[in-house]
Amino acid sequence: MNQPIDLFEYNVLKCERDEIRLLRILPSISQEDPVHCQLIHTSFHKAPSYRALSYTWGTKIAQEPIIINGKRLPASENLLGALRRLRSQAEDEGNYLWVDAVCIDQSNISERNDQIAKMRIIFQKAQSVPIWIGKEKDNSSLAIQLAKKLNAGSRNQVIAMLHDPSIQDQLMALIILFRRQYWWRIWVIQEVACAKYATVLCGDESISLTELSNTCDILKREEHLLLSIYLKSPSFVRTLTEGGPKGLQLSRYQTPDAIEPPLFELLLSHKSKKSSDPRDKVYALIGISNSRKSYGQIDYSLSVRQVYTHTARHIIHDTRRLDIICVNQRALDSDDLPSWVPNWTRPPQSRQPTIVGLQHSKPQFMASGDSYANVQFLQDGYVLRTTGIVVGRIQKTGLSFRRQLNSRDNNGRGLKVLHEWWNIVVSKKGKSLEDQGAFCRTVSCGNWTFNDDTEYAVRMKAIAVTISEQSPKLGFPLSPLSMAKQTLDEKERLALLISACWTMNRRRLIVSDKGIIGLGPLNSSKEDFMCILPGCRFPVILRKIDDHYTLVGEAYIDAFMYGEGIRGVKNGLYDLETLEIH
Repeated sequence: MNQPIDLFEYNVLKCERDEIRLLRILPSISQEDPVHCQLIHTSFHKAPSYRALSYTWGTKIAQEPIIINGKRLPASENLLGALRRLRSQAEDEGNYLWVDAVCIDQSNISERNDQIAKMRIIFQKAQSVPIWIGKEKDNSSLAIQLAKKLNAGSRNQVIAMLHDPSIQDQLMALIILFRRQYWWRIWVIQEVACAKYATVLCGDESISLTELSNTCDILKREEHLLLSIYLKSPSFVRTLTEGGPKGLQLSRYQTPDAIEPPLFELLLSHKSKKSSDPRDKVYALIGISNSRKSYGQIDYSLSVRQVYTHTARHIIHDTRRLDIICVNQRALDSDDLPSWVPNWTRPPQSRQPTIVGLQHSKPQFMASGDSYANVQFLQDGYVLRTTGIVVGRIQKTGLSFRRQLNSRDNNGRGLKVLHEWWNIVVSKKGKSLEDQGAFCRTVSCGNWTFNDDTEYAVRMKAIAVTISEQSPKLGFPLSPLSMAKQTLDEKERLALLISACWTMNRRRLIVSDKGIIGLGPLNSSKEDFMCILPGCRFPVILRKIDDHYTLVGEAYIDAFMYGEGIRGVKNGLYDLETLEIH
């Protein structure tokens, strides 16, 4: 059969009439026949029953186009595979589909703006959402069959299955399935959240999204057993229990079950997701957030800088808080964004583990007490003017610590850094039990906080013992060591060290001119300022440049995490200053 020569051209949508396009897949005799479709214009109140496809675009263009209204339209290999798979279901489940790559004229920015803003409604009105995660490969059919068996079995049967050595190939197939690119696409969060019913399609196999998600819950209950199977590969267990469909959970923070979580929560929850357009890291989440009516128009004519800065301003205005400025710890001048605006662009895969920000910490810090942000935006909204309290100027910094992925030397390097940091504290403050407590709270970012001071002595003694065992030449002065009657065994000391290395990662000890100690960003340096900003849960480090400041990042400042600075202003210990952050 000769392929049509003419390229398909779009007719203009009447967006003001809520028009959308729907794709009708025409039947074929053979699965390998070219995909022929009709594209119609309709509106929400006149639309026939349709399904909305959720998939990843992919970068590879198929050698053969899809045929729409008798004309050619290039399509990605992944989309072509999805349409072929859905063509076999068309008679049973209805012919009409909504597919973003085809139903939106991607070259028309005003139409794109309009249709992206309507995606929430498009997916809500669809009778179902087929999720195409790709063709059969890497034993994916085995993975889906295992998921079905786990859902059908009792707990005792599940445990028996996991004890059977022959299941390991199926578990590995499930791990690979849960690591497919689909689960990392930012847009699928909204598509799945708005679906009435979703079915996962992989090759010829299918399973409901609910069943696949339940598989993670079933395996989570037997996590201890999985850890014994994958003793040297704990990341496999995380993938089985938290990966794949679990990554599509709306929010991982305060309101995980909310119908419309705060936009800030969604951005934090899904900052590791991918998008080909950096602006979509924000735009893909607006429609399912509580900002969907207040954010403003989605506009692809704006630059990434404009979109990200507007997003930060919107969240600050909406929440009356400055917590959003603490998200990123990045090199100054590493992009063209203001230093207080988070860069949501997913960084390239690196061999560095990401920093665990204070946003993720268990202690709910409130460095600014119950105060709200007091801000103005200057210079077209790119300069943040706020009041703030300068509690100290950095006089001394310790070595920085960077964890390396899959490195056996992390603990050894961590001990050397802890040794250097403690010697700085001893030289600047002392080695009393009170100083030991401050040090413990600091290196753990507040996770090691106790009412009983002897608990600090126990941890300091554990660090001292571990250092003496691994590096006998290094001293670790403590006083009074005798108070630590309780001792930790080797396994407990190792767990303690690993925990500290996580919070120390890409941070360094900072000591102020007044002897205040803290854990600051990697880029902290002498003469930077430790500050408390009204409306910000975390202290920040600011750097003075001429008549303004740049934000270096968030910090843990001991004795300033629960409103002490704000109370100090009321008591006359500190002054509120006006700070302009560029």
